[in-house]
Amino acid sequence: MIFRLFPKGFSNRDLRTQFAPLSGKRPDQVTPGQMTYQLRRLGLRGFIRRIPKTHRYEVTDRGMRTALFYAASASAILHPLAAATSPHSQTSPKRSGFS
Repeated sequence: MIFRLFPKGFSNRDLRTQFAPLSGKRPDQVTPGQMTYQLRRLGLRGFIRRIPKTHRYEVTDRGMRTALFYAASASAILHPLAAATSPHSQTSPKRSGFS
């Protein structure tokens, strides 16, 4: 979603620095060819589009809506679910006022 704020769009290199840590790699371990493949996949699904006569891309409205959906789903469903199933999340039982 940070790429939506770039007025001139983003490049293969810009995306590589963001993508590499998510895949458990350093940016120098991800080749430009691998990023071109990922950009093509995003473009075919309509999440990004190439800015004409440049080597830069921009996030489409569909891409933004999809990113927001996944972000909202993760914070509303996955994070509470993970916290509830974590062994560290168990709290002490509540005591009633009656003894």
